Amino acid sequence: MQERLQLFLKSEGLSAAKFADKMDVGAANISHLLSGRNKPGFDFIAKMLERFPALNPDWLLLGSGQMYRQLPQTPVTASSEESARQFLQSPPVEEQLEANPAARADVEQHKSMPDIKKVVILYDDRTFEFFDPRMQGQ
Repeated sequence: MQERLQLFLKSEGLSAAKFADKMDVGAANISHLLSGRNKPGFDFIAKMLERFPALNPDWLLLGSGQMYRQLPQTPVTASSEESARQFLQSPPVEEQLEANPAARADVEQHKSMPDIKKVVILYDDRTFEFFDPRMQGQ
């Protein structure tokens, strides 16, 4: 499991210290797990699966399957196609913000939110790929 924990942290872009923060445990506990000195207990594994719901428990515990769970497939409906068409035909965001000062204020408020580091795309065949917005245009 030590190797899978290391792979998971790398996949999530987490340092051992950040992972410890997310798990509400001491950094030394994570260090011991990653070095193989200690093995994770049931409570730790349950908390990890709760904090990272996309993580596949079969992969974490047994090393089988993909790292991330398969997401349920959402069927394409006429209403979702119509919504997409309306979105594509709507005016650019800049124009919408000029016309609606309340929306502009909302956008300004959310600018202080953390930047997206990575997007994981999960496919129904249990494969996945990563999208890193920092790598756009390179």
